[in-house]
Amino acid sequence: MLTAVSRLYNARHRNGEAIPAYGYSGHKGLRAKFMKVFHLIPRHQSGGAELAAASMLDEPGLSGRFSLMAISGRLPLVGKHSRSIVSGYDGVNNPLGYLMILGILLKAKPDYLVCSLWRSCLVGLLYKVFNPKVRLVFFRHNERCQHFVESITQRLSLWACWCVLADSLTSAKSLNTKKYTLVISFLLNRYHVAPSRPKPVDASFIFWGCAKRQKRVDRAIDFIHKLNMRGVGATLKVYGSDGGELQNLKDQVARIGLEDKISFHGVVPHTFLMDAAADYSFYLQLSQYEGFSMSTAEAMQFGLLPVVTPVGEIGNYCIDNENAIVVTDVGDLDKSIDKVMAVLGSQSCFDRLVGNSATTWSGCGTYREEFTAFIESLL
Repeated sequence: MLTAVSRLYNARHRNGEAIPAYGYSGHKGLRAKFMKVFHLIPRHQSGGAELAAASMLDEPGLSGRFSLMAISGRLPLVGKHSRSIVSGYDGVNNPLGYLMILGILLKAKPDYLVCSLWRSCLVGLLYKVFNPKVRLVFFRHNERCQHFVESITQRLSLWACWCVLADSLTSAKSLNTKKYTLVISFLLNRYHVAPSRPKPVDASFIFWGCAKRQKRVDRAIDFIHKLNMRGVGATLKVYGSDGGELQNLKDQVARIGLEDKISFHGVVPHTFLMDAAADYSFYLQLSQYEGFSMSTAEAMQFGLLPVVTPVGEIGNYCIDNENAIVVTDVGDLDKSIDKVMAVLGSQSCFDRLVGNSATTWSGCGTYREEFTAFIESLL
């Protein structure tokens, strides 16, 4: 049986609840070497689902049995042991990319097709029409749908799929489905970041992720503004791609006159973030909704104290005053700011919380380990 990361949390934070795991031994009478599993994503980018999927290209044990596909892209992503399949067309709104991927699927005839995110599900559903024998696997990456089209696509995918994967217990429960559901860890890596010196606490905050509405970076800016209004010289650096909100966020910072306190930067390698974490005390993410939130889990391992909203799976692994500062009332940020100021005034409190935060992920499975185990259970 596979081990989901949510099952490794302390039981008192989960109330003992779990989603049943599901394994399959393969098609009866078929030799395993002929079985093929394809994983379809919309494109290669810095999003959590895409980063996790791309990590499978470094897995040595699945050569010839597993393929990663992207609807958008001219150049394949090359890993240590394999490379992805791309349509050859740029843009997730280009119909030629969808037609090309459908043609590749019709020729390759995979036995299992894992579909991540709603655009991939559209292709999967169409391929199911042409090849009814394919076993669709619907991969859920969030606790709610962003729009009507995604909601309809999700319902159809749940109806047509053979089983469901989810990036978190919260995402799985939100589906309320009777289909077999397996929670796959979305811990990308287990980092062992040991600080070379004790980190003195200060009001330095960092965030990395896509600057889109879901992440509510505007709330984080308000949070830093309120801290500065109290006389705390708080700073925030934002790293990541623009999801349509970047200019609005820059305008917000300019309106409140905090250009010297809040700055925006592009996408950087994880190695950079790991090194940069030593210069900050807090990871600030006040999202409206989430799935697993890979960046929060990374920040905890990098020695940062998370200041987060308890949305998605964050509410299961971030415990207020134990390993995080949890912002439960976004309508009244002053309550959480009081907590931050209390930590700023106590080095011992900060050290305790950061120590607990860093050890939260000890012994937890990674995405590669658990997704590989899932594929091997099929083959």
